[in-house]
This record gives sequence, C-alpha cells and structure tokens, in this order.
Amino acid sequence: DLFKAVWVGLEALPRQTPGQCNVYERLRFILACCYCLGLRMEELASHSMGHFRVWQGEWAFIVKGKGCSEEDEFIPVAPDLLEALNRYREYLGLITLPRVDEPTPLLLNRSGKLAISKRQLHNAVKGLFLQTAARLENESKLEQAALLRQLACHSLRHAAISQIGGAKETGLADLMGFSRHKDPQTAAV
Repeated sequence: DLFKAVWVGLEALPRQTPGQCNVYERLRFILACCYCLGLRMEELASHSMGHFRVWQGEWAFIVKGKGCSEEDEFIPVAPDLLEALNRYREYLGLITLPRVDEPTPLLLNRSGKLAISKRQLHNAVKGLFLQTAARLENESKLEQAALLRQLACHSLRHAAISQIGGAKETGLADLMGFSRHKDPQTAAV
C-alpha cells in the first residue's frame, strides 16, 4: 500500500536538527489530517487551529464550504488525529487543545509565524513522495516507486476516501458526506 510506504518514508526522515524536526512534525501532521479528514490541499492551507472544536460533545473539524457558497461541514475527529493534533501543537509550543476560533494557522511555514502556502504544502508533500520513491527504488520496488513519483498531493485525499469506502458498512451516502461531494457520481469514482 502506497500510503503505508509514505508513512515509512516519513519515519525515515532525519530529525537531528531543528529544521529537520520542523519538516518531520509538520509532514506528520499533514498526513494525519489528510488521512483522517480527507482534506483538500487548499483546505489544509487556509484553515486555522480554531476549526478543531467540540461539537455535540465530540471533537470535530469544521471545513468551510468549497467555493465559499456551501455550508460548513463538521467532520468527526478520530482519536489518532486528536493525538496528532496534540503532538503538533506541543511541538509548536502551544497548549495541547485549541481554543474556539483560535486564529493560529492549521499549518505554519518554516519560520513558524505564518500559514503555510498551498505551494509550500504541495512542495513538502511532493518532496516526501519523491524521497519515499527513492527509498523504494533502493529496495528494488520499482513499480511502487514509479507510481509514487507520479502521484499528485491530492492523492492523499483519495487514499482517505478509499479507506472509508473500503469499509463494508459504508454506503454511498456516508462516502459522499466524508468526501463532501454533492454529486454521487463524483463520490463513487
């Protein structure tokens, strides 16, 4: 599974310097958000920590509607993601759980002061894909490496949707809700 290979690639990243630790912690949180929430890259780059909040007694992530015309969506936060959020916030020197409407960007750039741009986000994820592909090539897993080199960052979203769709009890309506697609044909692809 390519997503597992990417996680292994993440764990293989060096963490000896503060810069390397920054790259690792941010990528770790990016992968957790993508896999657990099925976010689009622009959603990762544009949302704040305050989008995590308690909703109906449980932690949820509020996604602003695509194109600013749709309603907000509430995505339940799995325990693994809550743990990843706590870890990332602790790394950043923040309290472990965000305040309601906290303005801190969901992902900070390398300086740790501004929101990561969509381009920086894309470059970080694609860089991880390429490093993982190189590792796979060294292990003679050429087919997996070639596929990983071709993947777009958006494929993380597809991996999350596929994981949800693979569960036997998941129906098309559930899949549409998680993917935030209004057209059943788009969600079924």
